[in-house]
Amino acid sequence: MDVGRGVWWERERERRQRGRRGRPAFPAGAGVLGCPASIGEVVARLVLATASHRSRQPDEAFVNDADLRILSRHPAAYDQYVRRVRRGYGGLDDEVWRQGRGAVLRRLLDGPLYATAWARRAWEPAARLNLARELGALG
Repeated sequence: MDVGRGVWWERERERRQRGRRGRPAFPAGAGVLGCPASIGEVVARLVLATASHRSRQPDEAFVNDADLRILSRHPAAYDQYVRRVRRGYGGLDDEVWRQGRGAVLRRLLDGPLYATAWARRAWEPAARLNLARELGALG
């Protein structure tokens, strides 16, 4: 298995586990899908980097940018993403959701969204429009 598929698989598994338990679930890196320990450690590092989207290494920058790609999608696709995120926080009343989501959006808009120069040029303008539009809709 290659690292890219490992990162995708672990990120997807983590997302599903978080929904069930309310916190990230990530196994020890060496056991990821029965791959060698060195690959498992890389996958673990890359997946964990997406928690903060802070990139210390070039491969983390690439994975983090890919993880945030949805922010720059066409407005209809972005809106669908936001509805899914809201469903994931369905236990929160609307006011708590608006306050929390607004804080996240403001934090995202406060600095660069993407780590790589390419993603900043190609995706950041559309992403900023989507984030600002969502923030405005929150009221």
